[in-house]
Amino acid sequence: VHLFIGMCKEGTGVCAELFMYLFHKVGPDFLEKLSLRKQFDLHHQEYKKIGQYKLSYKAIEILQIAKKRMERFQQVVVNEGHVMYALFRVDTNIGEFIHIQMQEDILRITA
Repeated sequence: VHLFIGMCKEGTGVCAELFMYLFHKVGPDFLEKLSLRKQFDLHHQEYKKIGQYKLSYKAIEILQIAKKRMERFQQVVVNEGHVMYALFRVDTNIGEFIHIQMQEDILRITA
């Protein structure tokens, strides 16, 4: 959820398009709904310290899947589309806010 909220708040490039899409499809309070979910997740996750950073195991899994997708397409930089694809695969509860058709639309936006 943290990665998703961060992408929505970015405000540039495909992240801005993502924000506008969700604003129109879910409503102006979609970030608030996600933030409430984030608070719940904070208390139910284990973290791993990597250097000075503390990452949840779910975030690590998302980044690993995104990296594999990047490599599959023979790219050298993980992009928003890779992360969104991985997020939808790992975080099955995201369907509470973003149903399957919207997920497909988002993957087209971030492709």
